[in-house]
Amino acid sequence: MIITRDWIMTNRTKHGAWTRSQIEALGLTWRPNKGWISRLEGNEISNENRLIFEARATAKQSRKSLTNYDLAMSAIDTLKPRIPLLSDNQVSMLMKALVDERRSRDLDEDHLSSIEHLI
Repeated sequence: MIITRDWIMTNRTKHGAWTRSQIEALGLTWRPNKGWISRLEGNEISNENRLIFEARATAKQSRKSLTNYDLAMSAIDTLKPRIPLLSDNQVSMLMKALVDERRSRDLDEDHLSSIEHLI
């Protein structure tokens, strides 16, 4: 997602500011320097960091509220539109990494064989 001034302003806390967790999700250090919003406009933010920023939570709350499912969906949403830009070799490497991860989780052989033919 591309960062806009409107998106930043819409996601302020009820007190009209931002939490440290939000600022850090934008890749900035706490306390941000003057002009930080203008410098961020037009930059891209990962879906994981977008979710953290939009949660308007403290750092502790963010770690608790962002589930593994949210992280997985964020990774998929981020990667999916970029797959056509990858070379055949990069796609093969990505698929191999996913199969290796599946294998490391000791999934049954039938399940592994159903996806191994993809690489």
